[in-house]
Amino acid sequence: WDGDMVLIDRSKTDVPVRSPSAKRGRSPVYAFLDDGQARIKRIERPDEGQVILLSDNPEYPPEFAKIENLSIIGKVLWWGHTNKD
Repeated sequence: WDGDMVLIDRSKTDVPVRSPSAKRGRSPVYAFLDDGQARIKRIERPDEGQVILLSDNPEYPPEFAKIENLSIIGKVLWWGHTNKD
């Protein structure tokens, strides 16, 4: 969510291709640059060239992009909501 604090592992910049038929949990969360803008989303990568950007916020629909258009900063390992006074 907007304003959350995050812990990013900058050594993990490769988003693996995961077969849609493979058993798994939720898609991993990554920080990335998209057209110069820093963003954080779950990334699903069903094949080599395509990525699906997923938001935990149901108000935002999935977005489709090409992996070469994203600059992966790293994998998000932890996030927490901050107190807003």
